Amino acid sequence: MTEPIRVAQIVGKMVGGGVEAVVMNYYRHIDRSKVQFDFLVDSDSTLVPREEIESLGGRIFEIPPYQHAIEYQRELQSLFTQEGWKIVHSHINALSVFPLRAAKKAGVPVRIAHSHSTSGKGEFAKNALKGFLKLFSTRYPTDLAACTEYAGKWLFGSSHFTVFNNAIDLSSFSFNRSIRDP
Repeated sequence: MTEPIRVAQIVGKMVGGGVEAVVMNYYRHIDRSKVQFDFLVDSDSTLVPREEIESLGGRIFEIPPYQHAIEYQRELQSLFTQEGWKIVHSHINALSVFPLRAAKKAGVPVRIAHSHSTSGKGEFAKNALKGFLKLFSTRYPTDLAACTEYAGKWLFGSSHFTVFNNAIDLSSFSFNRSIRDP
């Protein structure tokens, strides 16, 4: 039996948000005998589902937050070289420029940028940074993905991207009378 393909998932800060939930839902439902996820998370993450990830066969690598740019780039490039991942999938929107640049320098052949959002209302400084980084959003990835057509066009413009609908386990939303009736 062959070993599963390991994919490095760049998720940034794990704080119980939507992107982490989507990636975990993908992970719970893929054929893990063929594909395994390794999670690269910022060291200041507060809600890393460590036990579940490890029980499913995944590994967790803590890296410096991107705000420490030089240390972040150095650690990522070192990890990409050391671990030999063939696929890096970055979920940090416009900030994906940074890990995918490190992955390219380390020779990772498949580098996926995944857009999960657009600009935020009332976030002038963040939106200005995102606007600048968008200029480089297609420079380092080999493949582009988005959760919606709108999110893809916002980050990648007219470049070709694939829409992956967010993975939501609908069974957790099914009707349950014992929960509904007090």
